Amino acid sequence: PLGLDSRFQQLVERTQDLLTSMKSQALSNVVWSMAKLKHHPGEGFLKRSAAASLQRLHRFKPKEMTSMLWAYGKLDFFPGDEFMEAWMEKAERELLNFNLVDISMTVYALGVLRYHPKEKLMTAMLRKGLDFRKGFTGQHLPNLVRALARLEHHPGHEFLNMVVQQMGEKIDTFTPAQIGTTLWALAKFDIRPNKKFLELVTEQVRKIMHEFTDRTAVEHMLSGFASMNYNPGVDVLDSLLAHWEMSTGDGNPEGFTTVLWACNVLGHKPYAGFYSSVVNVTADKLSHFRPEGLSNTLWAYATSNVTLHPKFLSNFFDAAEARLPDFPACFLTKTLAACGALKQCRGRLLDKLVETSRDKLPDFKDGQLASNAQVCQQFGHTEGRKLFLSALYHRHRNKFNETV
Repeated sequence: PLGLDSRFQQLVERTQDLLTSMKSQALSNVVWSMAKLKHHPGEGFLKRSAAASLQRLHRFKPKEMTSMLWAYGKLDFFPGDEFMEAWMEKAERELLNFNLVDISMTVYALGVLRYHPKEKLMTAMLRKGLDFRKGFTGQHLPNLVRALARLEHHPGHEFLNMVVQQMGEKIDTFTPAQIGTTLWALAKFDIRPNKKFLELVTEQVRKIMHEFTDRTAVEHMLSGFASMNYNPGVDVLDSLLAHWEMSTGDGNPEGFTTVLWACNVLGHKPYAGFYSSVVNVTADKLSHFRPEGLSNTLWAYATSNVTLHPKFLSNFFDAAEARLPDFPACFLTKTLAACGALKQCRGRLLDKLVETSRDKLPDFKDGQLASNAQVCQQFGHTEGRKLFLSALYHRHRNKFNETV
């Protein structure tokens, strides 16, 4: 790694000393180079870079602006609200001079940094992006739609239809990661492409199946196909699952949830032994899951035809007990419903779930309170049943009194 090279480190330190005297192009080139080299120079370096750039921002050309913001995104560095606000104001003035790469870099960085610009600026950028539709590649399109999905910013159907059209025309240039990312993002926006498009995607997946090297691409692809309710075929699904299983060293630890859910939605039964091996690996990672990940995993487990694994359930109950205070009301209900469907629940977990629910009763919907009471009755937990039914009764009585 470059960080272990003493000569390179001396160069970085010397560069940091010179940042305040650099011109706009040099400031942009320095952080862009760090990002391309995948070397994080440290918070101090980047803060000084942002401060120096803010002072000279009025001199930056569009390419220099967007390259710098892209680099900050790549280095996962937020340059501060003052910098971002000044950058956005200058972008509004310079937008006419932005090209396709400038727009792609900007939207990518905004997505990584989770920064929401003014609606007017984002709309103008995306509208200008439509002018460059023929120039979008398998690199630009996934970055754009993924960033928009992260920001939960719907770009409009005209823009998303352009993405589908351009992806279909250039599908033979897309890598596994690019296909997976784009399908996942389109599904996030509830886009359902036509059958011809999905067949083109499926054919490309078959051609490049040997290039799948990480779990994330497989998870995104399975999620996209399932969300679009499109089954690409047993051969494709089995191959994707095989690559997912072999890639044990990377990916989201909660990825098993996606796999389980997608197979269930698509009505696909994996080959013998798949679930056994994967469940054993996932069981050891449950303590790292988010509350919603834990709840979704147990729900996916409960609604599929998977044989129960005692180790998995034991580890799940341990992890869930430790995180229950962090569970939103809806995921407490989902967890309880999953236990009911599985007809298994650890007594201590049920006690703690009921106690945790006391402080969150106003957050439950009527149907959730009723569902919780029903599962508590199933497991003979009288106190829990009374708690949820009482909350439901008082809520209905208050509504009645308000109408009288």
